[in-house]
Amino acid sequence: MKKLLYTFIGAGLMLLGTTSCEDFLETSSPSDATPEFVFSDATTARAALMEAYEKWRGKAYVHANGLFYDLVVSGSDSERHPETYSAQSRHIPENLYLGGTASFNIDDSKANNGVNAWPALYSIIATCNTLCNAVEGTDTYTGIKNGTATTNELTDLYGQAVTLRATAYFELLRFWGDVPHNLMPGKEAEGLTPRDQIYEYHINKLREVEPYMFRLGESATADATVMTRTYTQGLIGRMCLYAGGYSTRVRIWVPISTKTWKATCYLWKRRCREQPTMLSMRAAQTI
Repeated sequence: MKKLLYTFIGAGLMLLGTTSCEDFLETSSPSDATPEFVFSDATTARAALMEAYEKWRGKAYVHANGLFYDLVVSGSDSERHPETYSAQSRHIPENLYLGGTASFNIDDSKANNGVNAWPALYSIIATCNTLCNAVEGTDTYTGIKNGTATTNELTDLYGQAVTLRATAYFELLRFWGDVPHNLMPGKEAEGLTPRDQIYEYHINKLREVEPYMFRLGESATADATVMTRTYTQGLIGRMCLYAGGYSTRVRIWVPISTKTWKATCYLWKRRCREQPTMLSMRAAQTI
């Protein structure tokens, strides 16, 4: 009888041990960092944002001696680089793109800045997309969207991520024009989106987050090394200037008949109705 009892107890312990083992194996590791965990606290959220900042500061190939020096510093009849024209192909802008902009290849810029800047900027955008989407699933974003939030560290960090992403798209737009526009983390950017639609989205997004950011010097962390409300306000203004027509559009001026012109106007108006944007609707009204 005792032997039978011990047998039942032993079998029960084996079953219990098996169940406990399975439960233990199915338990997630305490070291797993989910987006909910990362963005539930300002300290961990700031640490995640630093990755995007590091990419921007050190590996964007845009500012300092990157595309800014190659293509933006010069480009008029009163400015030039301090080297001879034959020294490097980036001096083409100093002659106002001799032969037209179509003859200029951005990939020929100094040190492959044009080749490297494209993937670098999209890498920054991908990181910011992860940050933005994680915050947009929290109560913090609900308050921002409803206009009921108060400015705090988390709202400011979200605003920084939105602003850094918009800055990366601004650089892409002014150097390449229409580009792929992706806002989802883990998804490859494909196709081309009209620049006016991209400008409009990010201008509206910046206006949404700007009231919930700290101005320069308004908090201990709002210094010149990060995106502040002051910078965001300036970026909104600059993007509005470019969206209003400051950047170059592709135009092919060829003689056309009155019939062709009317057909073109009709197609443009229809496109504006199907894909309404702030600028396209304004253009349709003037045709």
